[in-house]
Parts: sequence; C-alpha cells; structure tokens
Amino acid sequence: MGISRMALERVVALAVVLLLAGGGGIMVAQRAHHDRWYYISEFGAQGLLTESDFKTGFTMLALGFLLSAWPLRRVRTKPLPAWITIALAALAFLVASQVNCTENCPGLGNPDATAQDLVHIWFAIFGFVLGCLAMLQIAFTGSRRFRVVTIVAAVLIGVIAGTGGLLSLAGSTSELGAIAEHVAAGIGVLWLMVLVLVESNRYVPKSVEDRFPDGQGSSE
Repeated sequence: MGISRMALERVVALAVVLLLAGGGGIMVAQRAHHDRWYYISEFGAQGLLTESDFKTGFTMLALGFLLSAWPLRRVRTKPLPAWITIALAALAFLVASQVNCTENCPGLGNPDATAQDLVHIWFAIFGFVLGCLAMLQIAFTGSRRFRVVTIVAAVLIGVIAGTGGLLSLAGSTSELGAIAEHVAAGIGVLWLMVLVLVESNRYVPKSVEDRFPDGQGSSE
C-alpha cells in the first residue's frame, strides 16, 4: 500500500508539472501570432486568432493549480491551510479562463468595459492575489529550504505584477507592462512546479511514519 501511495504522489506531481508547463507554453507561444506582447488577458480577447489557444492554455494552468492542492495538503499554514488558498486561486483562474474579455479587452476604468470584462478581470485579480497569499503562507510556516526562495518569489511577483498593473491602468501603450505581467506569472508557475515536486518527494507513507514517529523516516 505504501508503494502505491508513493506512486500516486509522483503521478499527481507529474500531472501538475505537465499542466503548468504545457499551459504556460501555450500562453507564451501566442506571442508568435502578434506583432507585439499583449497583456495575458488581451491574448484571449474575443475575435482574436489566439482566443481559443488562450482558453486552452489558461484552463490548463488553472487545472494545474487546482491539482497542486493535493501534494501541498501536508504543508501546515495559518489561518487556512495553503492548499485551500491555492485551490481558491485555481477556481478564480478557472472562471477567468472561461469568461474571456471582449474585443480590445477594456480595463476596469474603461467605460466600454462590459459585465463580461469585469468578471474576467476581477476573477483574474482574485486568483493572482490568492496565489501571492498562498506563497506568503508557505514562506512563513513551510520548510526552511523554501522560506527564502518563496519570500523572494512573492515579493518579485508583487512588484513586477504591480508595475504591470499600474502601467495598464495608466493606459500605457508600451510593451513593458505586458512583459512584466508575463514574467510575474512565469515566476509563480515555476515556483509552484518546484514546490510540488519537492513536496511529492518528501511524502512518507503511514507505515513509515508509524515506525519513525519522530520524523526520522522523512527525507527532510
């Protein structure tokens, strides 16, 4: 039983990595169909050639986030377990992936923004915020080996994504804001992939825990 459970941990971790890497790859590949970098949501605007690819890639990312909650279930955090925060972020991303923005993807301050645009934008924001919150939870209560790297990643995402968001709200036509958003998202995805792989490899079957109650059977 212990071996089969360990095998399940590895299979789930591999599925998470494939979904995140595949989804991220599809999202980045959309750049080839345009003459410049767009904000992530803009790639999925209605009527664009990349609308379908956007939904596919974003859905894969959301499912990868959702599935990652399983290997991260053993990470103890407060006030909620980190896996719940990540699962909520995944659900928010899943909604944003299915409700894409309308033509030209008007922002929150744009009078042309429709209810569909607001649903997409707000759920995407909720997902980003919850993802950063999960990183901070794990940074302060997780494994020592991830404390520093998680804090650094969370700060980088906050600063880079915030910069991109401010440029977007300011109506900047520069590609800098769009690139910043892609970089911030990439940091978050890579961090989650590494964390899931490490946590799955630290899995200790119940039989081993019973023999080593003080944690000597763990790979920590």
